[in-house]
Amino acid sequence: MDKVPIPEWVWDHPLIRELEEARATNHAHLILARFLQQTLWAALAFAGVYGGLYVALQARRRRDRAYREAHSEDQCEEFANRSASTLNAFGACYGVWAFWRDEWAMITHPVFHAVGGSPAREYYMALLLGYLLFDLLRILYWRFGRRMPQRTQGSTSMIIHHLIVFGIFATGVAMQAGTYFMMLFMSNEITTPILNLRFFLTFYQKRQSTWYLLNELLFVVGFFVFRIVINLGFFSDIVRYWHIYREGMARYGHGLPVMYFLVILVSSHILLQMWWFTLILRTAYRRMVRPGSSPTAATHPDATRSPADAKRD
Repeated sequence: MDKVPIPEWVWDHPLIRELEEARATNHAHLILARFLQQTLWAALAFAGVYGGLYVALQARRRRDRAYREAHSEDQCEEFANRSASTLNAFGACYGVWAFWRDEWAMITHPVFHAVGGSPAREYYMALLLGYLLFDLLRILYWRFGRRMPQRTQGSTSMIIHHLIVFGIFATGVAMQAGTYFMMLFMSNEITTPILNLRFFLTFYQKRQSTWYLLNELLFVVGFFVFRIVINLGFFSDIVRYWHIYREGMARYGHGLPVMYFLVILVSSHILLQMWWFTLILRTAYRRMVRPGSSPTAATHPDATRSPADAKRD
């Protein structure tokens, strides 16, 4: 795109009107205050919802003797973990669809990719922030609080992933910077129910079924499309419209350090997804040369949240 000036009508657009008002009154800190008062509280509330579901499912092992005898402690923990993960994925996917339905037509200039936002965006991003808080605490609890098999503890790569995404979303919402891309990145969660279905099929002894094999293949294709191709497409837009983003963010006091901070985190997120995909392909190859082994989805750390699972992923 040619480096043409940003038209004046852009600065009166509903998506960035709040930023304009804060800029006019020299109270840009009010945006951060609102994040602390609203989005963060919403994230904590969602973390409580995920935690409540997790605890309720974990409690079943103590109440149900047959369930306790049929499944080990780490299997029960993973069932509860995957259930919370799936709930979050459905919520995130709905948020992406609602964003496309309600706001896509309003995004009529690339500057809206870099600055501005809406209460709906903050709500759905708070949902994902809440899950990240819950899951990070869960991983740390099992890793340092109680000793469980490495499969249950959660991998180092998942901790890094959660911290990166939390940093991206918290910075974006607090400054209303780049939330357009953050909503689009939430489409990555489309692959999570497919990944978790692999565990549920195994849990209910359906590992040898045709559905299991189809789910494995769907996961590999879905991961490549939604976490590699689409993410690289988003990043190409960042490169393409960099000069527009820089001008738009500078107007609201977001200097180059903020922009580079977000770009570094986004780049790290994409590289992590690409690394996971190489593990998936490696495991897929091993399954092809050793047909008796379990197929592919085992390679993604999200599946078991562990390095041992990373070898499967």
